[in-house]
Amino acid sequence: MGIVVDTPQTQDAEILKHLKTGGTITGLEALNNFGIYRLSSVIYKLRKKGFKIKTEMVNVKTRYGLGRVARYSLVPNVEPWQ
Repeated sequence: MGIVVDTPQTQDAEILKHLKTGGTITGLEALNNFGIYRLSSVIYKLRKKGFKIKTEMVNVKTRYGLGRVARYSLVPNVEPWQ
């Protein structure tokens, strides 16, 4: 047997895997956990592939007071293009 090398997953695959486990994610969490700077672009591509992804606007504390960010989650029990 030869050496097995893990190939890096695409950003789309990393986020989809996270969402399929029931996880939610914000842009800052994507940056910190996956090194993904443009989460909205990844979400757009996943939606174009037919995945149903919910956007919830949530309030967060900032140094200027309160701000709003998008928190994404996969709609459960819905396969692409249903």
